[in-house]
Amino acid sequence: MKKIKILGAGLSGLVAAINLSKAGYDVDVYEKNEDVGMRFHGDIHSWENWSGNKNFLKELKEMNINSKFYCVPLFKVIVTNCSKTKEIKSNQPMFYLGKRGPSLGAIDHSLKMEALGSNVKFHFRKTLPLNEVNIVATGSIENEVTGFVKEFFSKQIQRTTWQSLHSTTS
Repeated sequence: MKKIKILGAGLSGLVAAINLSKAGYDVDVYEKNEDVGMRFHGDIHSWENWSGNKNFLKELKEMNINSKFYCVPLFKVIVTNCSKTKEIKSNQPMFYLGKRGPSLGAIDHSLKMEALGSNVKFHFRKTLPLNEVNIVATGSIENEVTGFVKEFFSKQIQRTTWQSLHSTTS
């Protein structure tokens, strides 16, 4: 049986571990923290459905994920600029709200439990050099992402400012 080493026990690392183990690989996940989701403390996160044609929960099922976690669908949002309010409704969930972190009901914890049920082995408080792992799922590289984020937000702010000025002067 081929052994796979994954660095990082975030959502991507856990989904990869579950699928590889179900496909017959011997999977070890190395995580620098003492458990999954340690940078979150029951934080509420949202997973949106409006940018694509697929529902987030259906996408998880298509990825062979059967984890049960606390998740609330939202079908309505209210948008305001402090002087006007607009209610937007949808027949399909616009997004889901769910918990992150190591606690019961959080997506991170649920994925860990599914991974353990699929015989994935975890090595918490341990990391490996990048050249010793098959998959790196540790998140973004700070310098690369920071540059992208700065550029993205600069362009978005300029575009938004121009649109606001343009609307005011029209």
